[in-house]
Amino acid sequence: MGSEADFRDSGIEILENLLADAEQGDAAESVLFDSVTHLPRLNILLKDIQEKFHEHDQVGILSLNISPFIKLEEMFGWETYDSVLLTIAETLREIKSERLRDGDTVAELSMSGNSFVFVLSSPRFNRYVTYDDLDMLRGRIYKDLDSRLAAKFPGELVEQFGCFIGCSVITNDPGVGLDHQILRGLHRAYSDAFQERERGIQARMSRLEEIIDQGRITSVYQPIVDLKTEEILAYEALSRGPEGEFAKPEYMFKIAQESKLLWKLERLCRSRAIEGAAALPDDCFLFMNIEPDSVFDPKLPDVFKGNVLAKRVVLEITERAVVGDYVLLKKALNVIREIGLHIAIDDVGAGYAGLRLIGEVEPKFVKLDMNFTRGIEKSEINRQLVKVMVYLAETIGTALLVEGVETDEELAVMRELGVRYAQGFLFGRPEAEPRPVDFKKLKRIDAKQAVGKTAARKVVGRARR
Repeated sequence: MGSEADFRDSGIEILENLLADAEQGDAAESVLFDSVTHLPRLNILLKDIQEKFHEHDQVGILSLNISPFIKLEEMFGWETYDSVLLTIAETLREIKSERLRDGDTVAELSMSGNSFVFVLSSPRFNRYVTYDDLDMLRGRIYKDLDSRLAAKFPGELVEQFGCFIGCSVITNDPGVGLDHQILRGLHRAYSDAFQERERGIQARMSRLEEIIDQGRITSVYQPIVDLKTEEILAYEALSRGPEGEFAKPEYMFKIAQESKLLWKLERLCRSRAIEGAAALPDDCFLFMNIEPDSVFDPKLPDVFKGNVLAKRVVLEITERAVVGDYVLLKKALNVIREIGLHIAIDDVGAGYAGLRLIGEVEPKFVKLDMNFTRGIEKSEINRQLVKVMVYLAETIGTALLVEGVETDEELAVMRELGVRYAQGFLFGRPEAEPRPVDFKKLKRIDAKQAVGKTAARKVVGRARR
């Protein structure tokens, strides 16, 4: 989950660096105001606090920090992520104009656009700023942000976008330099926001544990096909949480890992996968994902013992996770193999371990990440990389499986390159029950036609522009 220092991002560091700039006089316009949000930066913030100290003995600080629970830019794209940040900035400007006094300030503290500061003077007929006043304003800001984000973005995104607000009061001390007073005040506000974040995470952990205890996990199945025989090789079981914040499996497993619920969650997922795959044809494999850490779970074999399906189960170890100890990993995998289970390496080419994981594990299947498949008919580099992987797999005696095949053009290139096994929406989407694949509907085009169609679309596109 990260330490308090991590959560504070680089806000304090930025403050310290810019203090020196502020002491040198007026800064450039680009330093005074953010070019995207148009909110003032630190230099104006410092001058504003100085002016408030001339009139009052105190100022209130609200530190608003944006800390997504997952990497939203990876799940929803950078444009959506930036749009969320801009919406937050716009909402803060509206709060400034509609709810605050003219002399109050909203500034952007972090260059990354994820940390904002409110500087508030004392009420008109009161010399002091109270924490009750700050807490009331904090509640209003939360409410306004929730309303604006919910109106503009899907719920699954909003639920995973954390905004946390901390409060502090700076009392003017003539014996202490202004910059040090500001640093201490911001530190207290950041610490308070960190505690808010921790409370939110603890609540999410509790909700996830309740979901696991109630067994509210379901499995869906996506076909994996043999391009040579045009038959179904296997189905991959994918886990889904209930509607709401845990609907995205990436987020659900991230929270499970951080809250030490991963083994418990994966046990339930494996049970659900086997229950739903009971009617699989006898010649079909069942693929299911497993994190590297979970292979050390002493209860891992329990669900497979005495199950006729066990010898057709393929555990996919994701390559996106760091493998800490290959010796221990290989020992754990040997125990799994003794039960009759098979091993696959998932997301090859997109993670940390690279070719070493393949060499150490000696998997039955290697699944090439879908980034190599996307638009492969337009990328000579990806064509050559897949070609090399086909040769490597044949040489070491493993089966290569490509993910993310969605178009007839991508399928045509994969066939030309000698790829035997494939998975993707072109063959079928994940469904609550294993569905057959209608191979007759797959268009038969060759790789040259695929490249030709792509080139033609480019020409038409340029003409229209």
